[in-house]
Amino acid sequence: MDDCKRMQNMIVPFELDKLSLHDEEIFIEHLSTCQDCREEFEIHYIVAYGLEDDDNIVPTKPEYKRLLDSYDFTGLVDLKIRNSMKKIRAIKKQNKYNRFVWLACNSCMLVTFIVFIIIKYY
Repeated sequence: MDDCKRMQNMIVPFELDKLSLHDEEIFIEHLSTCQDCREEFEIHYIVAYGLEDDDNIVPTKPEYKRLLDSYDFTGLVDLKIRNSMKKIRAIKKQNKYNRFVWLACNSCMLVTFIVFIIIKYY
């Protein structure tokens, strides 16, 4: 139950894209398994957008706007979760690539240093 409370407190930071990658991943995994928290996330959209008469709230992506205009909050939550999972996978893939490049550069520098030492002293 404490875990659900913690996840529900992450809804607004998730919406504002203020969660760390690790926290966002935990949040998404929890929403995938906990129907109560998923419903709480839908309620957040109902309150934030469904009951709001102000037209100043403009979603960033057209697919979000389409779902909000049709009041399909379940679809919106599903789309947000899918997009977040794609983003997490892309970032992890980029991080792996960056680590590989870093390792390759360091290896080249080490080999260069060893060759320099061999040439200079032998």
